[in-house]
Amino acid sequence: LYQQRPHLGTDVLQTIVKKIREKIIRLGGEIYFDTKLESLYLNGNQIIGIHTNKQDFTTDSVILCTGHSASDTYETLLAQGVEITQKDFAIGVRVEHPQSLIDQSTYGKHYGHPVLKASSYQLTAKTSVNRGVYSFCMCPGGVVIPASTEQKCLAVNGMSYSMRAGKNANSAILVQIPRSDFDQGHPLDGFQFQKKLEQLGYHEGFAAPAQNIKDYLKQTPSDKLVIQTSYPRSTVMQDMHAFFSDEVNQAMEEGMKQFDKKIHGWIENGIIVGLETRSSSPIKILRNDNGCSSTIQGLYPCGEGAGYAGGIVSSAVDGIKQAENYIAHLNR
Repeated sequence: LYQQRPHLGTDVLQTIVKKIREKIIRLGGEIYFDTKLESLYLNGNQIIGIHTNKQDFTTDSVILCTGHSASDTYETLLAQGVEITQKDFAIGVRVEHPQSLIDQSTYGKHYGHPVLKASSYQLTAKTSVNRGVYSFCMCPGGVVIPASTEQKCLAVNGMSYSMRAGKNANSAILVQIPRSDFDQGHPLDGFQFQKKLEQLGYHEGFAAPAQNIKDYLKQTPSDKLVIQTSYPRSTVMQDMHAFFSDEVNQAMEEGMKQFDKKIHGWIENGIIVGLETRSSSPIKILRNDNGCSSTIQGLYPCGEGAGYAGGIVSSAVDGIKQAENYIAHLNR
């Protein structure tokens, strides 16, 4: 939590998570696999238990750490009186570049020195349409992966193994999406906005729509990608303009041109692979000063899915905050 860009690696994380689970069990905790929260048991506005697909649990407190893809859970919570509101979020694409290009830009004359590791970048841009454009979840030496959670929908994400030894760097390039883009009067409208995009981006076998960045700026489908993608499935050459509004496309184009001035060759040597729709939550579960839901006592919404974080580190920080709130509740 103290590092600016902490990195573990997907391969190492599997072992770490297993050890965390084992420690929880040693301390008296219990883990229930394949067990899904289906509803809350309430006495008025106070939690008295939960109903899952396997069994019921009696409790007066629930720390809710859903991810921001759990739209079915939010539908249930909303129906049970949990106060949920829309919030601005972001959508965009995943881009890839040769890692060597990023390293040359970062290290200059020291590029290639054996002690220097795969480098990252963090890019932001202001645009004429008043939408910020920025890089997010940049993965040096990483891999673009399918990250869909629903049938016949496609979303992608990025990851890096511990050594960051892949040939490509990848990153999300995101555009701010205000509520006015999707608000139809329902708290969960943002999820429908996401789903529509993911359905448009779906191809059989989870093939990802792809395009050279230079061709995107010309609004022309690519014949062939300028570098080989790390995406493990196939790709379909497609003009990415088809997925976004004119304003989002304009912001994306302006942002990419600014990025090329910061990393020379960013446009010429880059490719777009897939839609990035799950970078942040389109909802917020309102909570009071004690960390509880504003309407349901004993419910502690936490992390990205609740709308209080935007990434691994901020989610961890919010988890600590909510743990402290729960401990304070126990000590009252």
